Amino acid sequence: MKMKAFITVAIIFTIAVSLRSVRIHPDKNIELTDFIPDTSLLYFEQRNGSNALAQSAASRSDNNLESIDYVGVAQEVGLQDDSIAVMKKYLDFYKTATEDPQFDAIFGKRLSFAVMQPVDAFAGTDIMEFLRGHVVAVVEPEYPLEWLEIAEKHYDKQTTELILQSLQYGNHLIKRVILKDELFFLVAIDRFFVISQNEKQLHLCIDTFDGKQPSLSNDRDFQEINKNIADPDRLVYVPMKTAREFFSSLFEAHSFPNKDVLLKDLQSTIGFTGFGYGAWRKHSQIEEKVLIHFEKSEINAFAKRYVETPQVESSMLSLVTDDPMIFYWSNTLNFKHFLMYIEDGARQDPRLAEFLTRLEAVTGKDAAETFALFGEEVSLIIEPAPADDLFPFPLGAFFIKVEKVDELKDTMEKLLQRYNLPMKKGEYGPAMYSYWSLSPQDGLLPLYGFWNNLFFFGNSSNLLHKVIDTKLSEYSLADIEEVQKIDPGLNRKGNSITYMNNIHLITMIKNFLEVLGTFVAIEDREIALKAGVLLKKIVNPLLDRAMMYNASVSRSHFTPDMLVIDSITDISGNTRSKE
Repeated sequence: MKMKAFITVAIIFTIAVSLRSVRIHPDKNIELTDFIPDTSLLYFEQRNGSNALAQSAASRSDNNLESIDYVGVAQEVGLQDDSIAVMKKYLDFYKTATEDPQFDAIFGKRLSFAVMQPVDAFAGTDIMEFLRGHVVAVVEPEYPLEWLEIAEKHYDKQTTELILQSLQYGNHLIKRVILKDELFFLVAIDRFFVISQNEKQLHLCIDTFDGKQPSLSNDRDFQEINKNIADPDRLVYVPMKTAREFFSSLFEAHSFPNKDVLLKDLQSTIGFTGFGYGAWRKHSQIEEKVLIHFEKSEINAFAKRYVETPQVESSMLSLVTDDPMIFYWSNTLNFKHFLMYIEDGARQDPRLAEFLTRLEAVTGKDAAETFALFGEEVSLIIEPAPADDLFPFPLGAFFIKVEKVDELKDTMEKLLQRYNLPMKKGEYGPAMYSYWSLSPQDGLLPLYGFWNNLFFFGNSSNLLHKVIDTKLSEYSLADIEEVQKIDPGLNRKGNSITYMNNIHLITMIKNFLEVLGTFVAIEDREIALKAGVLLKKIVNPLLDRAMMYNASVSRSHFTPDMLVIDSITDISGNTRSKE
């Protein structure tokens, strides 16, 4: 039997043996999370796994992946043998997952993984060692009663070297399996199978299912997240409160650089209790939802101001071009809210305190007065650089609504006079702006200016002119054909909107990497040759694969106890995707 199918067939055989004594109740309402204790650190669930694999195999971009000789490239660039061995292992697993019908039989319905807290003291630093001892898998096969037939057909005792033992735990029979010096523990309960390399973790899952331990299914934060993610193909859940307490305790017990900063950052997340992610594949689109649950009474003052930002209809959707690479709008970047962070930073960093003192001396305004000049809505637009530019820096423009235009103009003039920068003035339509007169090209042209009640800055006068033309023509982001196909509700009230043209973005990244490779070649030819191999044989094919995601639009909003982000991605460019 080929090595790639070894573990798969062995597990099938083990489960098939278990099935002889298991009574299955197909109508009983059991969730995978009924096996997972509420102390887990991470939960992942995949539904209809066989469909996901089939869609991946059918995609035109999957051919790009299969054509990559990862091992050959690794050897060509001098990767160490042990790293190459690990790579081969995972490539074999991927091949098994996409080609082996037994794998489809195991994971075709529902599969979940959970990262558990240690049940024993763990002093190691190897992440793979940690995962081996702390990950539990729960499987609901597509056709559990047919596994025995599959196992009898494919199992060969002479070649798999499988050692099988039975261990009683309460009313359950655990199978202890040794496969090529790797130890696994497995139990069949109803139509589900729970697998771990740590017997104590398996005991904990059994106790959880038997009601001796609280399960994730009954966790209030998980329930809040789960009811807002209806029947996803893929689900990820992070119990933020549990994870925060675990990592805080872990970090407290060790000494390392910037420990205090990391612990402080963890404490700043107090009040945020759960993170959820759900995804659905729908014909030529992928819909995604991110949810972050919080207790408003427990979060810090800065976060509280942030989550209390009211939903509004965007007034800046027309600050675009007819084909932007990236557009972002938000009413949550209230500069007044950042003041407490600035003031706190100044108390700890003398350099920041000195900068604020000099700023006040030049402008006549302290930090609070300066931040008060800005409004609450901002938008950003980015376009790729023209193909013939020597330096392919993206073109960008940032717009901020201003409360007091004249005062901000005066403040900016004082700063320019103080530092004596070589600037020229420009005018286009209703906008007045100043730009750096020594710029070598558009895209490396720092500028700022005012347009009605907008303050803007950027690096391209050409982009600014295009945005002004679009605004005056009353064209907006919602009018772009690509956006209309994946609109999650741009004209509804919300707190942020993001649009990304991934084709433009990936093309820009490829051009940038090519230019970067040229500069690396000047410094070190050997490194440049290796980088060139990686770029040509791995990076570019992977980027080509990513182009199946044509464009995406996301919209976020706050509810009284949750941040909600809805996103839709167009994958119609994946010409072999199944409708």
